[in-house]
Amino acid sequence: MQKLHNRIFTISKIFGLHSAKSEHKLKKLIIMYNVILILAYVIILRFRFDDVDSTSLETVNKTMLNLRLAVYAALFLANILSNWLYSKKIQKYFKRLLLFDENLTNYGFVLNINKIKKYFHVSFAASILFFLYVAVFDCVYDVIIEENVSFAHWFSLFIPFLSCYYSCFFMVVTLCLLRVRYSLLVSFLNKILTAKSLIYMNMENLTVVKAYANCFITLNKIVKSLISKFSLQICSLFLITSATLTNNLYLLVKEEFEFPEHLLLYNLFIMKLTEIVAVVLAHYQIQLKINIIKNLAPHLTRLNCGVNKHRPIQLMECYLLIDRSDVCVQVFGMFTVDPSNLFVIGTWMISYLVIMV
Repeated sequence: MQKLHNRIFTISKIFGLHSAKSEHKLKKLIIMYNVILILAYVIILRFRFDDVDSTSLETVNKTMLNLRLAVYAALFLANILSNWLYSKKIQKYFKRLLLFDENLTNYGFVLNINKIKKYFHVSFAASILFFLYVAVFDCVYDVIIEENVSFAHWFSLFIPFLSCYYSCFFMVVTLCLLRVRYSLLVSFLNKILTAKSLIYMNMENLTVVKAYANCFITLNKIVKSLISKFSLQICSLFLITSATLTNNLYLLVKEEFEFPEHLLLYNLFIMKLTEIVAVVLAHYQIQLKINIIKNLAPHLTRLNCGVNKHRPIQLMECYLLIDRSDVCVQVFGMFTVDPSNLFVIGTWMISYLVIMV
């Protein structure tokens, strides 16, 4: 699992999503790399606004395209800034996850590392193919065939788009790794409840229940800390998704669908929608596992406690610790990430689409 975590951090550094504040021997080189990314993007923006020849595409909806560019540029810088501030803390909590895994291993619950690695490699390859499909199609059609925009125009959008895209991928993969741990906790709890004797794993039931409650609370603390570090990216993702989807829907409604011009808008629409749905569902899957644990937790109070009269009270205390521990992290105190957010985004899109039409 340590090797998988290292691969995730390596990829995040490549896309400018991890800072030089992390504990790494090449931290000075990472500083230089992030600075080069920012300077390269500033130069590309300069080329974009110096180019006055390719304006046919911008005349379609110049205000919305410039607004999208501004949001993408802000998001590009926000990703680097946020990860510079929090990446060392994120790495610390990844290390705490390794300690958490060791504790679960002592009770006979081991992560299926090969399955997790396979999921990571398949999802990473699929994300690359999907991004290349949209980016190459856009570049070939708009820049080469139709010559609607210059290469600088295309690059100025797709560099921050790339940063946003893989920031989303990094969040989803991290949340999936956390969900796997909750799945083990569900199996752990089921095994405790189905134990027929007072002795479990060479330990008394009460001792195991206390250890389980401690594992659940510890994992919740790690999850809260990690999700809170993604607040800026999540907020930016919601903003850019709303702007992009509304703009693309407007252009699709304004003119009849013609291949391949509007196919690009359709691809971007699907891409942004996939990002936001993936982030929301990744959070929701964790919440579902927590709900399963909380629904099973009352059965802990019915375990055979032997003749010690204090054990029922102690089991009740463990149950209350589990019941009161929750993962409800708000993004900058404004909203929580759950499926209701998808409904909110849908209403935003419909409202602004009606106004624009």
